[in-house]
Amino acid sequence: MMRISHRLSAFVPGAAPSPVSHRLPAPVPGAASSRFTSNWTHLLVFLLFAGATLAFTYPLIAQMNTHFAGDNIDVWLNMWVNWWSQKAMREGLPFYHTTDILYPHGTPLYFHSFSHTNTALWLLLEPLAGPLAAYNAALLVAFTLLGFGIYLVVHELTGHAGAGFVAGLAATFAPYHVWECVHPNIFSTQYMPLLLWALITLFRRPTWWRGVLTGIFFTLNALSGWHQPIYSAVVIGPYLVWSLFTQRGRWRETPPLAGGDGGGKDLWRSLLVALLVAAVLTGTAALPLLREQVRAGYAEPDIDWVFNTDVLALVTPSFFHPLWGDAVRPLYDRFPAPNRPAFVGYVVLAMALLGLPRLRREHGWLGITTLLALI
Repeated sequence: MMRISHRLSAFVPGAAPSPVSHRLPAPVPGAASSRFTSNWTHLLVFLLFAGATLAFTYPLIAQMNTHFAGDNIDVWLNMWVNWWSQKAMREGLPFYHTTDILYPHGTPLYFHSFSHTNTALWLLLEPLAGPLAAYNAALLVAFTLLGFGIYLVVHELTGHAGAGFVAGLAATFAPYHVWECVHPNIFSTQYMPLLLWALITLFRRPTWWRGVLTGIFFTLNALSGWHQPIYSAVVIGPYLVWSLFTQRGRWRETPPLAGGDGGGKDLWRSLLVALLVAAVLTGTAALPLLREQVRAGYAEPDIDWVFNTDVLALVTPSFFHPLWGDAVRPLYDRFPAPNRPAFVGYVVLAMALLGLPRLRREHGWLGITTLLALI
């Protein structure tokens, strides 16, 4: 358990259907009860993640109005982003230009470090809890949702709630994720597993509303930070390609489903709905940035290799570790990114290796995702 707060003064998812008939299958005895039980399990796990978040970040819950989560000067910038978003909407100001900086000419904000989903939650909570507590609450929600999203993916793939819970804990409290809580546009990866879960359930049980849900999660992921769609491609891309080549029969035809027409049209219609929802919602937000980039061209791509990690960092305990953190600090100081721990823990790595023999052919995309992430 580690303390991640500092004083306000430092503000900061059969047989092929008959070609003659597409009758819906008879209800499975106990299916409704099973879904009811599963929903209660999901709720319990969500509450467990919320409790684990409060315990892990303690004493932040007792200092919501006096401390910021994290310890980095950039927390000042995050609060300014929330304040500016509120000010621009209240006063009808141009959202992507401010004269409060470099007055009187001002400066553009098109490529500023916005995390619109976090700001939206902050705007909802700020009148009730105050600006600082609302900021901290948004980060606590992000910790909880990332763990829960990973749980949903693992539960959907394996049917095992316990495995999902452990995986969620390992992901949301990974040292790197904790460290980046001071950068909400990078830290806010919670909608990535939710997007993956929605997409997997869409392929397994296609309906139009799952298409809507997938499109919404895509948008929330993108609006959390424009880095996130790039990170998501490392996961979503391999899943789509693997499904295309290994489940071609399901792409052409699926069993008749409640809420759908049956046959392959359900899947394609659901995917089309997802694409349209994502394009409309995300495109509306991205259009001003794309227009500005074409017009001005000042946001040129520039890879700063100083923020890359070292291969040794993947097997070196984090400097956050309560027992040997101080011992490995000199080693981290020699890495290109000394303050960005990449290690997930020997126990997590051991569990991943033990789980490899249990992988099935349909899960091969996970290996591709892992390789891409390491590259």
